[in-house]
Formats: sequence, C-alpha cells, structure tokens
Amino acid sequence: MKKTDGVILSRRYARALFQKSREEGILEQTLDELQTLNLAFSSDDLYNKIPISKPLQKEISDLLSNNGLKCTKLVAQFLKLLLANNRIQLLPLIVKEFQSLCDGHHDLVRGTLITAAEIDADQIAKIQEIVTRKIGKRVIFEHRYDPNILGGVIARVGGWTFDDSLRRHLNVLTQKLLN
Repeated sequence: MKKTDGVILSRRYARALFQKSREEGILEQTLDELQTLNLAFSSDDLYNKIPISKPLQKEISDLLSNNGLKCTKLVAQFLKLLLANNRIQLLPLIVKEFQSLCDGHHDLVRGTLITAAEIDADQIAKIQEIVTRKIGKRVIFEHRYDPNILGGVIARVGGWTFDDSLRRHLNVLTQKLLN
C-alpha cells in the first residue's frame, strides 16, 4: 500500500468513526480509547508484526469480543473491522486524524510553543490566552525548548507563526543597519 493510499484510507476511517461517535455522544471517550490502544499496540510492537498472523488476529479479536481491552462496543467493532481488513497498521494515522476532527468540532487548534528557556504552566497559559484572542480559536500548545532562539518565544499554530524571539529581533535590526 502506498503512503498516500494509507493517508486517504485513514481519513475515511477516522471520519466514519467520528460521525458515529458524535451520533452516540461518545467523542471524547472514543478518542481516549483510541489513543490508549494505539499506545499499547505501539509499545507491544504490534505494528511491526504486519501482516498479523491469523492466531494473533484471533487473539486480539477475542479480547475485543470479551471486552478484555476495556473499550466501548463501537471502538471494539472498529478495531475488529481494521483487523479483518488487515489495516490495523493505519491506527496511528486514524488516531491523528480523529484527534484533528475532534479539535475542529471543539473549535480548538494545536500548536507548538518554542522558548529559549524553560517556562512554567502559568506563562504558557498566558501565551495561549494571547494567541487565542489573536486567531479566535482556543489554542493548546506543545512546549519545546530551543536555546538557539536566544530569548523570547515562537508560537506556531496552523498557518500562523508568532515570532517574538530575540534572534528575529536581531535579524531585523541587522537588516535595518545594512540598508
């Protein structure tokens, strides 16, 4: 399967699961279960056992039937469908797309906050509040530390980049001095 085929299939699966989860009112629970199962499958190295042997496929299917994986009926049926179609390896892409659909449903965007020094949760919350006001959607940041920006912050959200780093200010100053 080509990578683009996997992405297209993952989107279709995610959209169908999203729609059904929304109808049943279990969006957040479905997302939590998908993330947990994806993490468990990754740590068990299941994705490297593709194609999955029939005995392993039956074992997983039996676990799902007996609710041994502690998930909703919808998620169990969904995973059985992936197993039956030999597409369980798409689960990481499906989870990512499902997360994106949930974020859009809740008018939420995710971004990256880069700082030159470690900052605390209160400072991150203040920056989230400022960026939320600027773009009109609730923002959740993944925080990264990068000493190369020298100071300040860079916030990347969707197509937006808010660069208030010392490195950028120095570059702007250099350009003004050269002109």
